[in-house]
Amino acid sequence: MGALAMDSLYPLAHLYLGRVFQAEGRNREAIAEYQRLGPLQNWVPSIAGMGYVDAVEGHRADAMGILAQLDSIKRTRYVTSYAVALVYTALGQKDQAFAWLNKGVDERTHWLVWLNRDTRWDPLRADPRFTALLHRVGLPS
Repeated sequence: MGALAMDSLYPLAHLYLGRVFQAEGRNREAIAEYQRLGPLQNWVPSIAGMGYVDAVEGHRADAMGILAQLDSIKRTRYVTSYAVALVYTALGQKDQAFAWLNKGVDERTHWLVWLNRDTRWDPLRADPRFTALLHRVGLPS
């Protein structure tokens, strides 16, 4: 938490602290950090992170609202399919998640390099489609 001690308003520090809390299952604390993102609050990865936590916490309507927000943003700027797939994964909608991940491969989104490291994909790892996706991306399975 050194960066936040130096600058309590540093947005990226709040984003990554939120991700740490999320990975630890401390979702309320993750939400609190995501709400402190300031200028990064409208960044697609931030929005998707909040949608993921909303879904994991059982706030389905809020997560669906995030998906609608991402769909709206797509009209004016790039929205990585990786972000949309994250929210669908947390909602337990595996078919939708894989559809968006495969679209991400087609669009060559750079976020796919995190498939093997990002624990938010754990619900999909046992599915043979995940292994096929890793091969398609060129990552080890």
